[in-house]
Amino acid sequence: MKAVVKRRRRKGMKFVDVSTPKIGPRDVLVKVKVTSICGTDVHIYDWTRLAQHRFTPPRIIGHEFVDYCSDPATTGWPPVKRWERT
Repeated sequence: MKAVVKRRRRKGMKFVDVSTPKIGPRDVLVKVKVTSICGTDVHIYDWTRLAQHRFTPPRIIGHEFVDYCSDPATTGWPPVKRWERT
């Protein structure tokens, strides 16, 4: 899968291939349809003082997205069905 990763404590990020996470019985794997950035992402990219005090690389960033469930939980909880928007 693709991800934006902040690897170092300096300006910049990379758009890279990362392995798909393994999910447990109460986890849901989502597929991102569209994504965007927010103001915090800009601080993380620029490595401002705000980011330096609140963020520890390496980390995959991003939380602004529209997605759907590609692999639902095997326990039925959370109650999300395959292809349902989450």
